[in-house]
Amino acid sequence: MIKKINSLFLLSILFGCAPSMKSTFIDTSNSLMLVEKIIFLDVYDVVPREAIRIGQAKYGDTGISTDCGCKANFLRAKGLAVKNKSNIVKIVKIKKPNTASTCCRMEIEFYYYEGDLSKLDQINPDLY
Repeated sequence: MIKKINSLFLLSILFGCAPSMKSTFIDTSNSLMLVEKIIFLDVYDVVPREAIRIGQAKYGDTGISTDCGCKANFLRAKGLAVKNKSNIVKIVKIKKPNTASTCCRMEIEFYYYEGDLSKLDQINPDLY
C-alpha cells in the first residue's frame, strides 16, 4: 500500500511540474502553404486582414511548473507554428512572471499570411 502511495506521489510531482498548454488548430496537412519565416506580433500589433487564422494556444501554470518562462513559451509557440504552417504568431494576452506565478502566462493566435512579412511590425521574442 505504501509503495502505491509513493508511486502516485512521484507521478504527481513529475507531471505536476510541467506548464499547462492547450491548443486548437485547423487541419493544414493537405495545404500548399509555404512557411519560410515566422514572425511574432505583440499585443498591440495589428494582424493583416488577409491573414488566415489557423489556430490558438494558451500557456499557463499548474502551480509548481518549471521551464515556463516567456522565452520557453515562445519557443513552444514557434514549434507549433512550424508544425501547423503558420507564419505569424500573435500575442493576444500576456502576464509576465510575478510574485503570484513564476510562469509567463499567455494566449497566442496563429495565422498564415501570403503578403510581405517584412512590412509588418514585429517583435524579437528573445528580448521579451
